[in-house]
Amino acid sequence: MLAAGAFIVAGAITFAYLVPARAAEIPSCTMSVKSGWNLVSFGELMCGIMELDSHRGQTATNFPVYLDVYGYDGREYVYGRIGRQDLQDGSSRSFSASVENYFNGRVKNITGGQYLANDYFNDAENSITSNNSQKIKEYAGRLARESFASAWVYNPGNEFTVTYRPRSDDDEEALLGLSISLLSGNISDSGYAFLKNGLEKLSVDALREFQRQPGMLTLVRELFSGRVPIESGWNFLSYSKVLSDNTGRINLNSGNCNITKAYLFDDSAKNWMRLGDASASMVGSGVVVYNAGSACTLNVKNQYLDFVTNLIGGGAQAAPPQLPN
Repeated sequence: MLAAGAFIVAGAITFAYLVPARAAEIPSCTMSVKSGWNLVSFGELMCGIMELDSHRGQTATNFPVYLDVYGYDGREYVYGRIGRQDLQDGSSRSFSASVENYFNGRVKNITGGQYLANDYFNDAENSITSNNSQKIKEYAGRLARESFASAWVYNPGNEFTVTYRPRSDDDEEALLGLSISLLSGNISDSGYAFLKNGLEKLSVDALREFQRQPGMLTLVRELFSGRVPIESGWNFLSYSKVLSDNTGRINLNSGNCNITKAYLFDDSAKNWMRLGDASASMVGSGVVVYNAGSACTLNVKNQYLDFVTNLIGGGAQAAPPQLPN
């Protein structure tokens, strides 16, 4: 099941040099699924998948009979089920297959049927190696878009909550997943400090690797550029601090999109509310927005993105303060 999570993030090659290293304190992440329908952010879902994968036996005793997951691939819903029996048997082939089907559908949709997921990611890796800036820009935008997606989860039982914490700060795959979970939800001050500390400790070897592979530096700059592709029609996003401006609001007018509807799903009340009416306590919830125009791009600006772009030298050159009169 964790392999499915790694597949979602498109392989370790993308974030290999940005995984927080040797943080003093590793924060946890939580997936909470209430009874009935929930619109869950990708990061929260990934957090749950990692915990279910690492503690299948213990988790299965409190797990509902099943959880049904519906991911929207841009044209239709792709369905997958995580069953209690799967956890007890140590088998997750059916859910892993549904994840693969979902991403094959996503990639076919965004490439006009040209690629399946694995071929698309292989092509992206080749583009990074050759520093094909146009292809890298496209790939980074799509990866950023998927990292902030959301999916429907149906729980036929009682509320179910799991918390995941990597066993070791040497577990790079786990830290990668945890980072995605923190970024796509309500990142806390401690979570932000964890990521910031890790990024500041980028090794000299990693920076040298950027010099040897300029395509990787191009990719990282594009990933944190704040440009998020939005498709025509309905888009499933998450109410993430990283997608918001410094006031904590998602600014849907920050690009060239014609977004006419934006709603957040309240998992507790089981109803829709206008995104503009959502309080800060709803950060981390799933969001849907309707783009009445053609494919477009949101341009997000906030302290998190500014920090990374300045760290890797992609931000604007700072000017000293003016001298007194």
